[in-house]
Parts: sequence; structure tokens; C-alpha cells
Amino acid sequence: MGIKSRRKARQLALEVAYRLDLLSEEVNSTCQDVLSREECDNMCREFLTVIITSLEQHIDKIDELIKDSLVNWDFDRLSYIERAIMRIAVAELLGAADVPYKVTLSEAVELAKTYSTPSAAAFINGILDNIVEKLGIKKE
Repeated sequence: MGIKSRRKARQLALEVAYRLDLLSEEVNSTCQDVLSREECDNMCREFLTVIITSLEQHIDKIDELIKDSLVNWDFDRLSYIERAIMRIAVAELLGAADVPYKVTLSEAVELAKTYSTPSAAAFINGILDNIVEKLGIKKE
């Protein structure tokens, strides 16, 4: 699958996750709305589906992993964008085993740099690295 397609899918997944959290929208209609406005090839659509399906299936586990990895920070204090970035990254870790975890974390950091702040990027990287350990993903 193309790198650009996956990057685009992550950006779209971020918008979907953000809207689901902030506005409590319905998943399918939100995905359809996002896809109706954005260029997204078949590979992009497939990867977006993988991420969003994993997010839906594992949202409770994802949120618990994030909560358990926060040190001196409350889950509800996370910004919507930070929470969305971490949720889609963990959803990807759980649902896209073919993607190396380092790629997933790197892409999450890039999303944070683009849509949040450099300090949020470092914070998210630390939380996700902790989650990788909790999931028992073998680090090379």
C-alpha cells in the first residue's frame, strides 16, 4: 500500500475520530461526509476502513491503554485533537499488524506536529511508546 495513501487515510481517520469525540456523530455518516470532500484512492479507503473499524471495535481498550499510560495527567484534560491522534494510532497498532509500530508512532507524531504543537508531539510519542510496551509489541 502506498505511503501517500496511508498518510491520507490517517489524516481522514483523524478527522473522523475528532468529530466522533467532539460532536458524537455517527461513524458511517461521518466517514461518508469526509470521503465526499476528500480525494482518497482505493488504498486510502481500505486503510481508513481498517483504522476506523479497529477504533470502533476496540474503543474501550484503546481508551484504557491511553489512561493507563498517562502519568500525572487526566484523560479528560487531553485536547480533542491529542485524544483523536492517540486513538487512531492505537487503533492502527491493534488493527494493522502489517504496519511497523515505528511507522505508526512516527505518523502520529507528524499528525501532532501538523495539527497540534511540538510539545504535544513529544507527549503523544511518549504515551504511544508506553502503549507499545503494554501491548507487548516487540521492539527491534
